[in-house]
Amino acid sequence: MAYPAAEGRLTHAERLEAVGKLAGGNHRSAGNCRRAAGAGATILIAEDDDGTRTVVARMLERIGHTVLLAPDGQQALRLAEQHAGSVDLLLTDVMMPGMSGIQLRQRRLTVPVLYMSGYPEGAQEEAAGFRLETDFIAKPFSSTVLGRKIAEKLGRTPA
Repeated sequence: MAYPAAEGRLTHAERLEAVGKLAGGNHRSAGNCRRAAGAGATILIAEDDDGTRTVVARMLERIGHTVLLAPDGQQALRLAEQHAGSVDLLLTDVMMPGMSGIQLRQRRLTVPVLYMSGYPEGAQEEAAGFRLETDFIAKPFSSTVLGRKIAEKLGRTPA
């Protein structure tokens, strides 16, 4: 797959997909995919960008997680309430229309949260509710980095 030379012309989803491919994210087939240590969690993704939400979901499914997808904070709350099992982690964009990731976390206090953003300067402004060094991942990121960060948040041994 060819990508435009200027990074500024790529969407977050395209950059995430490119980083995943460079990190070897597409070399595993369903038949030989081994579960990463710390995998097997149910992760609720709240992300307003359709492409980014889809790419991140694929990354998490490849390493053995179950994903629930929400395009905004309100839908994330509904999904969490309707889901028959437990939700182990909320992976949310910091800035979303309607309800920010910070506001979403305030409504769902019992679940560990990992914030993501393609705008680190905006995340720093919103950081009143979290620690950037442990609770945040900057887009774009590889599936390896995401998997490690999630394992750390869940108190599991990263792969």
